[in-house]
Amino acid sequence: MKRLWILAATISGTLVMASALPAPSVEAGAAKAATCQACHGANGNSSNAEWPSLAGIGADYIAEQLNNFKTGKRAYPGGDQAHGVPACMACHGPTGKGNEPAKFPALRGQQPGYVVKQLNDYAAGTRATGPNSIMQTIAKRLSADDIRNLASYVEGIR
Repeated sequence: MKRLWILAATISGTLVMASALPAPSVEAGAAKAATCQACHGANGNSSNAEWPSLAGIGADYIAEQLNNFKTGKRAYPGGDQAHGVPACMACHGPTGKGNEPAKFPALRGQQPGYVVKQLNDYAAGTRATGPNSIMQTIAKRLSADDIRNLASYVEGIR
C-alpha cells in the first residue's frame, strides 16, 4: 500500500510540474529563430561561408551550443553577457580577420601562448590599446579558463 501512495504522489507531482511549463509555441519559436536567420539563413541554410548551416543538426546539439554561448564557453562568437564580455567577433570579425580601418587586429590562427600572454597583460594593465582601453576592461572580466579557451579557439580559426 505504501508503494502505491509513493507511485501516486510521483505521478501527481510529475503532472503538476508538466502543467506549470508553458505550452510549446511555433510562433514563439519562429520569433526567436528570426535572429538566427540573419547569419544562418532562412530555414537554417546559410549562404555565407563564414556561418554554418544549422538545418539538419539535432535539437540537442543546438541546445547545447546555445547554452555554451550563454554560459561563455563559446565566448568568441557569443560573448559572456553575465560578465559583461562582448562577443570577440563584434570587433575582430566572425572569422577572426580583424577590422583594419577600425584598428582591430586579426586573431585567426594566432599562437595560443601569445594570446594568453596578451590577455593577461591587458588584465594586469601592462598593455594598452586605444584611448578607451576596451581590451583592458574586457580582459579583466575573463577568468583564466576563459582566456585559455579563447586562445585555443582563435588558434583554430582559419
